[in-house]
Amino acid sequence: MQDENESLLKVQREQEKALYALNKEGDYDKKISDLNEELRKQKEQLRKLQYRYREEEKNMKHQHESLVVLEERCRKMVALIKENKKERLKIKEDGDSALATNGAVAPKYTQEELDKLQF
Repeated sequence: MQDENESLLKVQREQEKALYALNKEGDYDKKISDLNEELRKQKEQLRKLQYRYREEEKNMKHQHESLVVLEERCRKMVALIKENKKERLKIKEDGDSALATNGAVAPKYTQEELDKLQF
């Protein structure tokens, strides 16, 4: 009877070990599935971030191109303003000198040219 008891205890321990191993393997399956789910979510988040990054890059490139165009327009306008100021000063000086020499202003510029110089 004692031998039978010992053999039953031995079988019970083996079954407990097997049950523990099965439970432990189940934990691994759960961990693997949890990790796979987390990996899937992280990949989705990465795709969204990459898409957003590409869109922001496109917007920044477009803004930069617009800025370059506006800066060029500004430079041209500043140059035109300087040129117009020089022309106005020249017209005024020519007019003043003509008045001083003979008292009458000789039209050096046509009305069209004067209109072109004004904004």
